[in-house]
This record gives sequence, C-alpha cells and structure tokens, in this order.
Amino acid sequence: MIKNSNFKSTCSAIPLPSILIFLIVTLIKLQTSLCTGHLSYSNCSQTFKCGSIENVSYTFWGVNKADYCCQPGFELGCQNDVPKIKMLNNTFRVLGINTEQQILKVSRDDYWDDVCPTKFINTTIDFKHFSYVSSGLRNLTIFYNCTLDSNSYYYSSSLPLYNCTKNNNTTANWLSLYCTFTSSNDPLLEEYTSNVQIPINETAA
Repeated sequence: MIKNSNFKSTCSAIPLPSILIFLIVTLIKLQTSLCTGHLSYSNCSQTFKCGSIENVSYTFWGVNKADYCCQPGFELGCQNDVPKIKMLNNTFRVLGINTEQQILKVSRDDYWDDVCPTKFINTTIDFKHFSYVSSGLRNLTIFYNCTLDSNSYYYSSSLPLYNCTKNNNTTANWLSLYCTFTSSNDPLLEEYTSNVQIPINETAA
C-alpha cells in the first residue's frame, strides 16, 4: 500500500499491453478424498485437457468429466482451446495448474485484451475452495471517468489515457491510475466515476 504523499513517484505509467494481469491462488485442503474415485464412474479417471493445460485430474472436473466425479467449485471449461474457471462474479483464464503444490494461476478473462470492461466488477475468488498466495501480491486499482485536470494535486502528465468505446460506439477518455490508496476518504476518490480492484502478482506491476 502507498501513501498519498508519494502518489506522483509511486504511480507507474506502464502501457497496459505490457502488463500481464494475473494472480495465483491456492486450493484449500485439496484432498483426493473430496472426489469420488469409484470404479463404476468410468469417466472420472480421465484427465482434463484444453490448449496448453493438460493431464489435470483430481480435484478438477469438466468437459469430458462429469460433475459427480468431484465436488462443485472446481469445474473447468474450455472455450476455443482456452481453459477457464468461474469464481463467483468473475471468469478467469487458467494459465497454469500445479497439482503437487496445489497452486492455480489465473487471469481475469474480461481484462485479457484491454481495460475497457462492459461491467465494473472487482476481483473475487471463492474462498470456500481457494485462497490467495499472499507472497508478492499487490492490488492494481484502475480508476475510470476521472475528472482530474492539470491543476489537480494528483495530476501527472505521465498518467496514461485510454479510449474506451461504449454506449453505441461513443468514445470516452478514461484515466487509469495504477495505484492503491490506504484511505476511503482520499480526495481523489471523489474525482472519478468508477473503479475496479484487481490483485496481481507484484512482478507484473
């Protein structure tokens, strides 16, 4: 977390295409016993394969493995050779699965190509089945529809501007600030319309 007094020096103006927005979560109490391995369930022994992700067995299911093979919350989908998993309000792309270390590496699907989402939704994960790998994790806060001008204390010419198309192809200039604030009553919070928080690996920030 950063202090407001360090705003100009700590906010980075990295072009978004160079940032891989991802986070790493770990499976909670992953046990083979959570999934039924009864021999009568023949397709439960099959492994999941989609794109670059393959040979995934317990505790995940989906595609060619029925839901009765494992418990809810671990379903994997495959769309155009892209493995995906849904957690509450978010859909994530699966970038990697390490079953031995019980680690799942994912990325927000709606932020994969650009920073112009159709809905402003904070990142949420299913804490009943997963938890964050806290080491090296940092919040990326993106502010939209900022009304900052050159006279604002927080203004910096290095802050990137993005053109987003919405409402019948109407283009709006939305300001993105790569910072996290410690106080909910910060003056800047009154100068934007919407914001989204995305936990990311610190090496990508």
